[in-house]
Amino acid sequence: MQIIILGMHRSGTSLTTRLINMMGAYVGPEGMCGFNQDNPKGYWERRDVVECNVSLLKLHNPDWRALNVTPWVIDWKPPHQGPALPLQMKTIVFNMDSHRPWVMKDPYMCLTLPHWKPLLEVPVFVIVYRDPLEIAQSLRIRKYDTIPSLHRGMALWEAYAVSLLNASAGLPRIFVLHSDMMADPVNTTAQIYHAMVAQGVHGLRLPYAREINAYMNHSLYRAKTGAMDDDAPALNSFQQELAAMMRGERPVPENLAVSDASKTILEHHKMDTCS
Repeated sequence: MQIIILGMHRSGTSLTTRLINMMGAYVGPEGMCGFNQDNPKGYWERRDVVECNVSLLKLHNPDWRALNVTPWVIDWKPPHQGPALPLQMKTIVFNMDSHRPWVMKDPYMCLTLPHWKPLLEVPVFVIVYRDPLEIAQSLRIRKYDTIPSLHRGMALWEAYAVSLLNASAGLPRIFVLHSDMMADPVNTTAQIYHAMVAQGVHGLRLPYAREINAYMNHSLYRAKTGAMDDDAPALNSFQQELAAMMRGERPVPENLAVSDASKTILEHHKMDTCS
């Protein structure tokens, strides 16, 4: 099985990936992204996958950090690119397939997943939900890149959520809540494990509680809704519905679209680095 972790930056995808890696899912040692002060426990993503996703976004728009949230399709063979990028992506998946079950994570895949899906034979998507306001606050307080507006961070979350839900439609999905992982990591890990087994993922084991607790570091959970200013923005009605979908609490309709309000915010502000 091919396990793909989907979630916005700062939503807990690194933690989820590591827990699944502890179960025995291969992540690959080749050129792994390391750690830094914002993520001292590691990103648990492959550098070559991130590079492919950045290349895909650049093909869509050389100024891709502006994040055009309208639907887009990439021509695989623009004059300056040729077949090199799809071949690189195919090679990555081919090499990882010799180590099934494997797990892959990069938040940019929320946007680029349509171009990975043809390479995936038996994917299972693990969707990680964290309170959008906490994500926006976490983005704002990061040391090496900042998104000063909470409204902007929440609009960015909305764009990623819409994109990943559209791209994973009709395929096996497992929903994970960041709040559950922080409150009860042992039982939440067990729930993820049993959900993947139910989806046909074989070759995993349930990590010992000691392993899980040793990896957890609750001091890193700094952006909490309860500690925010009273004037922090609330989710609008569409974002509330979208959050329920991301938690697996309600069906996901076809062809979701980013709200006009969030489009306006994103189209008028340049996106900082979020990788």
